[in-house]
Amino acid sequence: MIRKSAQGVLPYPCEQVYAVVADVERYPEFVPGWLDAKIVAHGDEGLRVEQELRLGPASWRFESVARLDRPRRIHIHAASGPFETLSIQWRFEPLGTGCRVALELTARMRPRLLEGPYGALLDRQAEMLWNVFARRVARLQAG
Repeated sequence: MIRKSAQGVLPYPCEQVYAVVADVERYPEFVPGWLDAKIVAHGDEGLRVEQELRLGPASWRFESVARLDRPRRIHIHAASGPFETLSIQWRFEPLGTGCRVALELTARMRPRLLEGPYGALLDRQAEMLWNVFARRVARLQAG
């Protein structure tokens, strides 16, 4: 099982940071390894999203559910695919004129034999995702 976290403060309102993270269909435009992301249903549980992710030489299609609690929290969990467990939690806390952003990622590949070669790639995902989203928010704010 991989458990990683990353956090920091961004000089932008939480609502703006939240909006970038919640816009899952744009992930393939700026998140390395995200090949496709499409919202297939809006329900009581949140957004059902079909995605395709590349880790190293392999790519997988899977479905996830994103629960949105605007503008404080986003929780994404895998509902199918190569993950026995996939949980990505974003938290947004106003801090003066900025926003403290925390990301927690928990993942376990299915079958567990894949955890060895892909575990190292997953191990760096939390920090990589935090940095990618921070850069995306900065670019959008700069116009």
